[in-house]
Amino acid sequence: MFGGCKNLTNLDVSHFSTNNVINIRGMFEDCENLTNLDVSNFDTSKVTDMSLMFDGCEGLTSLDLASFNTSSVTKMKWMFLDCSNLTSIDVSNFDTSKVTDMSLMFDSCEGLTSLDLSSFNTSSVTSMKWMFMGCSNLKLIYGRKDRWITTNVTDNAEMFDSCGTDHITFMTYMDGNTVVGYEIGKGLGWSGTTTVSRTDNQNRASAIYPIHLDPNKTYTVTMNNNNYNFGIIGIDILSYNKIYDSGWLNPGTQTINGLEWIVLNFKYKPEKTITDDMVTEIIDGLIIQEVS
Repeated sequence: MFGGCKNLTNLDVSHFSTNNVINIRGMFEDCENLTNLDVSNFDTSKVTDMSLMFDGCEGLTSLDLASFNTSSVTKMKWMFLDCSNLTSIDVSNFDTSKVTDMSLMFDSCEGLTSLDLSSFNTSSVTSMKWMFMGCSNLKLIYGRKDRWITTNVTDNAEMFDSCGTDHITFMTYMDGNTVVGYEIGKGLGWSGTTTVSRTDNQNRASAIYPIHLDPNKTYTVTMNNNNYNFGIIGIDILSYNKIYDSGWLNPGTQTINGLEWIVLNFKYKPEKTITDDMVTEIIDGLIIQEVS
């Protein structure tokens, strides 16, 4: 609709009625000098195609799409292609359960350092080709393990080519007292999963769970199982640097605060390789509680 509007620096679309629109493909394509865009009033509940919607919007530094209803969308390919100066995109409410094509979706978004795709359901997606290619500063991509499903993907060629990270980092959360944790990411030297990371050649192993905390609150970490020592490691999730290390602790309760991400590290005592069937023991003996 506004494709090729290279000379526009501002665009007021607040009066637009999009209630019955089904296709907004290429709507702002190549609006390269546009520095501000407010689309919070858009009703996108009937839209099926958002391909190339912001392609080439090089002047935008942020884009808030939290109000978008994407439950009917099937195509998001090239949606943010060449939005090279975007430092933030709010797609936290995107319902992508019907989307089949995400190829080149964030290609060349060089300004992004992190991307929260935890709302994305990719169970219908068949193409993720070049999805994050050229996102050279993108160090962290969040997803949800139960939603990031790639069983139908047939083309993921060069998905992370020249990207700052080479995978999706799955967000972690607490379910009651049970830690639900997944891969923490590139650079830590760990491959923590819901099971264990084994290092048999050292005659011991670590079961690693990355956990997201509120740094403004205080927590207690209690290990009740006397078979294991444990350690608390605080990390900077963007740089992957270790910022706190408790060292090996005996079973009991430790108080922590001021940390946003921690990794719990376990070893059997006396030292021996932890096997998968020991994971239940670890989880049953672990309690994390908010104090204040």
